[in-house]
Amino acid sequence: MTDPLDDARSMDDALTRDPGLADRVRGRARKKLISLRLPQWQIDTAKRIAKRGKRHYQVLMQGWIAKGLKRELGR
Repeated sequence: MTDPLDDARSMDDALTRDPGLADRVRGRARKKLISLRLPQWQIDTAKRIAKRGKRHYQVLMQGWIAKGLKRELGR
C-alpha cells in the first residue's frame, strides 16, 4: 500500500520541475464539461478529418470552435 501523500509530493515535484506541465494542469482545471448535440454526419466527418491528422476529433472540434469564436469577436 502506498501513502497518498507520497503521490501528492511526487506530483508537486513534477509540477515544480516542469512549468509547462503546471500550466497544462491549471488549464484543464479551468475547463467545463458540456453536452452538445450534433448530427451524426458532422461527428463522423470530424472523426475522418481528425484521423488524417492523427488527432482526436474532440480536440479538432475544440480548435474549430475557438477559431470561430475569435473570428466572430473580430467582427
